[in-house]
Amino acid sequence: MKRVNTNEFNFDKFSSKRISFILPTKNRAQSLKKALERLKKLKHENDEVIVVDGGSNDSTIQIIKKNKRIVDKYISESDINPTHAVNKGILLASGIYIKNLSDDDIYFPKAMEQAIGVMEANPDIDILECGGIVYYKTIKKFQIINKKTGINFGKRPEDIFYYGTNGAGLIIRRSSLAKTDIFPLNIASDIVFMFQSIKNGASVKFCRLKLYKMIIDKHNISVRTEVPYELYKIVKKYAPRKYYFLYAFLYFCQHNLLLKTLFYPLVLSWSIHKRRIFVSSDAVKNKRSEWDGEFS
Repeated sequence: MKRVNTNEFNFDKFSSKRISFILPTKNRAQSLKKALERLKKLKHENDEVIVVDGGSNDSTIQIIKKNKRIVDKYISESDINPTHAVNKGILLASGIYIKNLSDDDIYFPKAMEQAIGVMEANPDIDILECGGIVYYKTIKKFQIINKKTGINFGKRPEDIFYYGTNGAGLIIRRSSLAKTDIFPLNIASDIVFMFQSIKNGASVKFCRLKLYKMIIDKHNISVRTEVPYELYKIVKKYAPRKYYFLYAFLYFCQHNLLLKTLFYPLVLSWSIHKRRIFVSSDAVKNKRSEWDGEFS
């Protein structure tokens, strides 16, 4: 029997683009305008930009028309939430790689090319998570998103809870969606997506590379009042029992005055521990921009 050349007939041969950049939006015309300006530095000739609009009634369509040279696909119709919009973009995508964007975050072009280079050099990787920076605008504090060496991140689904994950750093090989599925329609969709992806056998790696700067302000989804409870439900459903019990204890202590009073020393120590994630602007400037050649 003649041996089949898998390189000649693999899934990627049917992808007409390199990267599909997916940008959800709704009634954020000025933020969209800035995001498209930044995208001009990210997008290469064989990439595509897909803007998925949730049915804006502001000047979004005018912004799209003025940027028609960079926007390859645009749809405008009602959606449930930004994740719903992202999923539509995924279904429209033609790229080998999927990169979801948000209109208020910054992505570094050089780092993006390095990350894609890592994916191309490692075709077994389904999802690459890269590091970055989170800036909390209301308190003017920085957090560096990174994972230490030697943890073998991505080997177990529970790694997502023990070591964390950030959707801004994800680059997805589109062919892998056949086993990972698309994003669930909840607030912390990146957590559940990553957990289920590893559980379904996807190869997930963390690349110590500064890919993005995420801006957390009062309009960000992550600061909505319903987020803590939604995260609690996700942890209860997916996390290991030992992790859940500690998380639940701290969650109820923070949301119940009696428990918070009874266990105040523990709650205080946890709050102090959480503050340690913040770093100075100098530490951010010194954060590695080049990949060190290894995975966490």
